[in-house]
Parts: sequence; structure tokens; C-alpha cells
Amino acid sequence: MIMKKIILIVISIFIAGTALYAEAEDTEILQRLGGHLESIAIDAQLSREIGGGVLIGSGILLGSMGFILPALSVYDEENAIFSTFFFSTGTVCTLGGVLVLLFPSDYEKLPRKFAEMPETTIREREAKITKGEVYLRSLSTKSRDARYLSAGISAAMSAAAFIYYFTTPPDPYDSTFRDTFLYEGITFLGSSIVTYVIKSKPENEYNAYLEWKNSRGIAKQGFIDMNKDFSPVLISIRGGIGISFRYN
Repeated sequence: MIMKKIILIVISIFIAGTALYAEAEDTEILQRLGGHLESIAIDAQLSREIGGGVLIGSGILLGSMGFILPALSVYDEENAIFSTFFFSTGTVCTLGGVLVLLFPSDYEKLPRKFAEMPETTIREREAKITKGEVYLRSLSTKSRDARYLSAGISAAMSAAAFIYYFTTPPDPYDSTFRDTFLYEGITFLGSSIVTYVIKSKPENEYNAYLEWKNSRGIAKQGFIDMNKDFSPVLISIRGGIGISFRYN
């Protein structure tokens, strides 16, 4: 009886130290995840604010031209068409910019959701780590797919421009219009290559987290409980294994 109590005390001290180590490791992982997700959110918010501002500014400028153009020239059918075009385009750009500013994307919302998750208990910390890794991976995948799509669209536009240039006979009097397609093809091709090669912010953040995690050899924490009168409880903890005993 006394020996069992001594064993319980010794192993409990060992488990307590291991649990403190696991808690410290959990905290470090949460800080890492929070830092990567926050960096993505900050970059996404800045891009959203700049993009929305540019759209609103462009919309106001184009809409103003729709009002000013008739006043600066003789009002005829052609000017009326241009005026309507500028005003309509400006309205669409302005509304688009307002919508961009009002509705954040997942690149901002998911990091916010992660930050608001509780982390008081072991299970809450484990759940938050799991969810944070899911968020980080999903944002990386979503950004990668968008990058590939953008690169593909640019490549298709480049191909179309080159096809027109090489299949259209040159104009002996004015080749400016035909040459424009050559320059556009080169521009779209360069844009496609750059977009395909250079990884996005979420991808870089996710890869950085994986490199750090792999360098530490971190695995998930789990519990195996064998319910007996004097049952061992195997605790597989990142960085090591601890064993405790339950005495009923």
C-alpha cells in the first residue's frame, strides 16, 4: 500500500513536469500559428483597403468624365455614348470598391476566428492548434489555386495575342495595331510566369510553419486510458511519453 502511494507520488511528479513542458510547447505552437495567421490577415486587409480605394477613386474619376464630357464638346450621339459608358463604368467601379471595403475575405476572417478561440484547458489548446493548422493550410491552398488560375488566364491571353499577331498579315501602311498584340502577348506571358513562380503570402506563411514544425519534430498529443483498479494512463506528448497510474 505504501509502495503504491510512493510510486504514485514519484510518477505524478514526473507527469506534472511533462505536462508543464507540453503546456509550454502548446503555447509556443499557438504563438507560431497566431503569428502566421495574423501576418496573412494584415497583408489581406492592406490589399483590400488599397484595392477598394483604387476602385472607388477610379469610379469617381470615370463617373466625373461622364458628366464633364458633354459640357466640353458638342453634344451628339457619339459623345452621348461615351458619356454613358464613362458614367456606367464609374458607377460599377465605385460600387465594387465599396463592396470590397465592406466585406473582408477568409484571409482576414479565419485568423480572427482563430484568435477568438479559447485556450484555457489542454483540450481547448489542442483543439485550437488543430483548427489553426486547418485554417493555415486552407488559406494556403486557396491562395495557391487562385495563383494558378491567374497564371493560366494570363497565359491564355498571351497565346491569343500571339496567335493574332502571327496569323494577321502586316499592314504596309500602319503596323501599330498589329504590333500592339505582340507587346500584349509578351506582357501577359511575363505576368503568367511571374505569377506562377512567385508564391503568395499565405503559401509562404504555411511553408514557414511546416518547416519550423518539422525541425522541432512536433507530433500531436493524445491520450490512452485503460480503466482498471490500478490502471496505467499512457500520455503521448509532443517531445516525449509520460505514464501515470490511476489507483481506485
